[in-house]
Amino acid sequence: MARMERKVMMQGAKIGLSITLFTLALLSCQTGNNRRIINGYVFEANTSNPLFQATILLKHKDSLKNEMHYLKGTTSDSTGYFEIEIEGNLNEQMLFVGYVGYKVLKIFDLKKAINENRFYLEESSLGHIELPVNN
Repeated sequence: MARMERKVMMQGAKIGLSITLFTLALLSCQTGNNRRIINGYVFEANTSNPLFQATILLKHKDSLKNEMHYLKGTTSDSTGYFEIEIEGNLNEQMLFVGYVGYKVLKIFDLKKAINENRFYLEESSLGHIELPVNN
């Protein structure tokens, strides 16, 4: 009798372990589907020269009014190359690509950005700039 109970307990433990492993595998697949990498190169539009240390920022679309709230960011290397990992819903996020003295490139369609790998920035024609002074 004890042998039969032990056999039933072992089978129950195997089934429990199988369900746990299946659940973990399913969760890791779901997490993997929500993670994507956008990579590419940032160039100067007129010369096609790579822009070293261009800033690439990921922002949630709901936080557009809050200029200081970014999800994550990175910079380009000496060849203009960058990688940034995107988590969550692509439709709720956007990408900013910028460089000092250049217009910021705002990318609202991240699905399109995943397929593109070259981003060109145009020089800014700001002219006269007034900086606010805080007393």
